[in-house]
Amino acid sequence: MNKRLPFLMLSLATVLTLALSACTPAAPTTPEIGTTEHPIKVLFVPSVDANVIVSGGEVMATALNEATGLNFEVSVPTSYAATIEEMCASPTDTMAFIPAFGYVLANDLCGVDVAFKAVRRGWGVYWTMIVVGRDSNIQSLADLNGKKWAYPDAGSTSGYLVPTVMFKDAGVTPGETLEAGGHPESVRAVYTGEADFATAFYSPYATPEGGTKWERGMDPEVPVDVNSCALNEDKSQLLCEGYRVLDARANIREEFPDVVQRVRILSLSPD
Repeated sequence: MNKRLPFLMLSLATVLTLALSACTPAAPTTPEIGTTEHPIKVLFVPSVDANVIVSGGEVMATALNEATGLNFEVSVPTSYAATIEEMCASPTDTMAFIPAFGYVLANDLCGVDVAFKAVRRGWGVYWTMIVVGRDSNIQSLADLNGKKWAYPDAGSTSGYLVPTVMFKDAGVTPGETLEAGGHPESVRAVYTGEADFATAFYSPYATPEGGTKWERGMDPEVPVDVNSCALNEDKSQLLCEGYRVLDARANIREEFPDVVQRVRILSLSPD
């Protein structure tokens, strides 16, 4: 047998392997997180209209981009639960703004940690408000027994979990329930008569210069005649003699400009 044959065969095999390797396309590389090809995902729970959230979120995303050089993509999943699921499905490139109970669930499910909290107009907290029709005969928590309750989402801290505890502590058992799909939708249900009362978030009103600033323990309603409440010229604000309504009622101001005249705050959650 020719002794050079094995060497030639090995040489041919090596050349063939090299040739095949040269013809095989390289495995695609994963774009670096924060690039335009792989932006950091910013999730918000659907607490109010998604278009409103995305609009405000994109302003924040632009500011973060300018500050960090990283790229961000804002989105609003279909529910509180879907927001948590998406966070846990992609933990290395996702951040989210979720309520307290959502954080507890996400932490238990996939170890999500708190990085920072929002401060809105000087307040690092917000409250649950219970709203009823302005002409309703409901005057206390006890009057809610057997009444139809509209709430935003079962995963909402201020819209569902806190009021559930409030009702239990007060010995109140609501009647029929309506999962409205968001805080504005809950308020809308009272406005339209679909529900007897609703729960949603409360943020204190903004005070005009020289006005009365809201403090804990004060009446949550604006300290002026509610009949003065109306939209400003571009419909971006609901104003009552200069006081700006910032609770969930303001989120249906364009659809129902007289929402404050028609829907009143019965109670707030305790501190």
